[in-house]
Amino acid sequence: MFANEKIECMSRDDLRDLQLVRLKKAVSWASEKSAFYRTKFANGCASQIEKLEDIEKLPFTSLPDILATSPFDFLTLPLSGVLRISCRNHTGAVVKMYTNGDIARNVDMLTRALAATGVHRASVVGILGDMSDGRLLDLQMAAEVIGATTVLLGEDMQSAVELVRLTGMDTLLASQPLVMQLIVHAQMKNIEPSTLPIKTVVCLNEAISNPMRRHISDRLQTEVHDLFASTELGTAGLFYPCGKGQGHHVQEDYCYTELIEFSGAKVIHEPGRMGELVVTMLAAEAMPLIRYRTGQAVMRLDEPCGCGRAFVRLATPFGLTR
Repeated sequence: MFANEKIECMSRDDLRDLQLVRLKKAVSWASEKSAFYRTKFANGCASQIEKLEDIEKLPFTSLPDILATSPFDFLTLPLSGVLRISCRNHTGAVVKMYTNGDIARNVDMLTRALAATGVHRASVVGILGDMSDGRLLDLQMAAEVIGATTVLLGEDMQSAVELVRLTGMDTLLASQPLVMQLIVHAQMKNIEPSTLPIKTVVCLNEAISNPMRRHISDRLQTEVHDLFASTELGTAGLFYPCGKGQGHHVQEDYCYTELIEFSGAKVIHEPGRMGELVVTMLAAEAMPLIRYRTGQAVMRLDEPCGCGRAFVRLATPFGLTR
């Protein structure tokens, strides 16, 4: 199912044209408004973007850069223009700030992702976790855009198990550790996890691969889909599965991805080769992120997907279900 078929099935040429327009704007905005990128691009490289491949002239942004820099040095506008601030502590305290437009784009991406996993107007969607996590707030809004019934489960596993049964919940959104906790608490209440009404689990992971995916599927007897919910990227919607089990589609109208060799900074252009994923946000307003090295090992799949989406796909050694 498509949430925005016009964009998701856009021709490759039109998509690249859109990416170039947005890349030029994103780099110009970052170099002008962000103190961090103003320094980063001091050699004038930001003005050299004439085609998408010119992004390779720009320096990388790394996790140590983010952790060592005040979030206000990334910020491009006064605090009065910020609608939401969140702080997560995964690899270190990472503060993310969002404008109204940033949140709207995150919700748009997640609406596409949830629709692709089968969420629809008649779905009952449970959200398990701390709602101070902005990514969960965006998921709630995305489910509500679709028209689904949302159930906020919090982190109290005992009441969560009861709410799952009471509401006939068919879709669960949660991090992999919390899904595992829910399974354990169901067993503690002498409830066989596979008897719960859940039919689909969408796991939010700090890594692209989910080593517990098969275990969760076996215990709950459900479909399990994964979303890469990187703290540094600030959204769970950049990459999403389509149900064909052949990797994650990249939301290419909102981000530009590269693969680089693990041993250095050389960009890999050939499909099917494994490399480190590098992400550039094409529409971020409050806190731009240009050529961010994610540390994730992926390969690019360029052949058309059976679902009809034109977006390229990324896969990991654990991400293909043939």
